[in-house]
This record gives sequence, structure tokens and C-alpha cells, in this order.
Amino acid sequence: MEKTPIRVYGRSELAQLYYGRPISDRGARMWFMKELSHVPGLMERLRELGFTQRSKIFSRAQVKAIFEALGEP
Repeated sequence: MEKTPIRVYGRSELAQLYYGRPISDRGARMWFMKELSHVPGLMERLRELGFTQRSKIFSRAQVKAIFEALGEP
């Protein structure tokens, strides 16, 4: 199985990877942010790593934290 690289991802891009089937970028972002908020401590960790609601991208460190919490897409 090929590993998903830890790199900078746009919010929509990473959301689409996790959603797994075609959906609008907006729908994927909304779904993904809701999913992230349900993981205890994850949003706090992302904020510690510099994430804000206005962020358009996830940094490598934020992607690593997401992968650790949710597993790879």
C-alpha cells in the first residue's frame, strides 16, 4: 500500500483525500472540519501548530498531527 506523503496540503485537497468520493470542494471542507472537531484534542493541537479558521493550507506539522489522529487517507 502506498503511503500518503506528509507535505503541505490545501484544505480542500486533504478533505477530498479523506472523503474518498467526488464531492464539491466546499462540501468536502465543511465535512472534514466537522470530522476534525470530533477528535478529542485535535483542533487544540492544530491551533498550537498555527492553524486558524482562516487558514487555507495545512502545514507539514499539521498534516502529521491529522495523520496521527485519523490515520492516513
